[in-house]
Amino acid sequence: MNRLTDLLIVGLLAASCPYKGVRVPEDQAFQGPSEASLRGISAASDSSVWASGSGGTVLRSTDGGAVWKQIQVPGAEELDFRDIEAFDARRAVILASGPGEASRVYRTEDGGLTWTETLRNPDADGFFDGIAFWTPSRGVLYGDPVDGCFSVWTTRDGGRSWRRVRARDLPPAQPGEHAFAASGAGITTHGIEHAWFVTGGSVARAFRTEDGGKSWEVSPLPLAQGSPSAGAFGIAFVSRFRGVAVGGDYERPDQKEGTLALTLDGGRSWRAADEPLGGYRSGVTACRPGVLLAVGPNGIDYLDLNSEHRDALLHGGHSISYDRTTDAAWISGPGGRLFHAWASD
Repeated sequence: MNRLTDLLIVGLLAASCPYKGVRVPEDQAFQGPSEASLRGISAASDSSVWASGSGGTVLRSTDGGAVWKQIQVPGAEELDFRDIEAFDARRAVILASGPGEASRVYRTEDGGLTWTETLRNPDADGFFDGIAFWTPSRGVLYGDPVDGCFSVWTTRDGGRSWRRVRARDLPPAQPGEHAFAASGAGITTHGIEHAWFVTGGSVARAFRTEDGGKSWEVSPLPLAQGSPSAGAFGIAFVSRFRGVAVGGDYERPDQKEGTLALTLDGGRSWRAADEPLGGYRSGVTACRPGVLLAVGPNGIDYLDLNSEHRDALLHGGHSISYDRTTDAAWISGPGGRLFHAWASD
């Protein structure tokens, strides 16, 4: 780490709240083994962390991020891995996002030594955006609209096979509505049946299922919308009923209005937060009970839904994943950037 970076992070620490908020220790901010734009990040419960990004990049650490290894997925050198879901040091599922057949799903069961392609987008106009899992066996995937309906798939065998949700079980997409693959955070699960994904473009909305992906309903979101670059980008829940949706306009990253929406009824209704976030946010994760961290290119926001306490750091990234083994969040970003952020008491 050079001296300029040292000084930058010391400044960030001095700017954060000393009692409760978000902090980034200087010895945890470092450059990963890849120069790729890292969009996917997933921390497992056995101290393993996986990251993914452009140029077919997959990274894995088995010691809590002290050492990282770059992994090659055969035949995927040109793919853009926008999301990754890790179950442990050996098992992970990665999602490639892109038009048509460039959207794919791969699974490994041996720590990345071998990979199996388990789904390739069958729609020429399709585009996969993110995946999430309830358990290591049951998961859900979503993609942009095809023939007026969002593409949603579910798995019951850990991503080895996928089944498409029927269009009649999904609310129709609105003209000009689409999803974003900025971070893989646009879809989330809770419990054993609930899941949500968010959209943007002409409108910003939150789709939800309460039966494991069999049927879906949709609600409007009070977030930035009305242009292809605006909408909801991330969603997270601290309980079955309490959650947040984050977003904004990625072409106006410093614009604060329309960046945070809250729900108290499981996503059936949403209200705009009284105080918006520090700008466009692409990722969000639930940490401690009632506490969330949101990240975007110009910073990290700390949200305490219990006390309404807020804090922020001017230290940005693309995606974020909570690591229960260290009680911290891993953040991935451009240029192979990886770092830890703590939601401190």
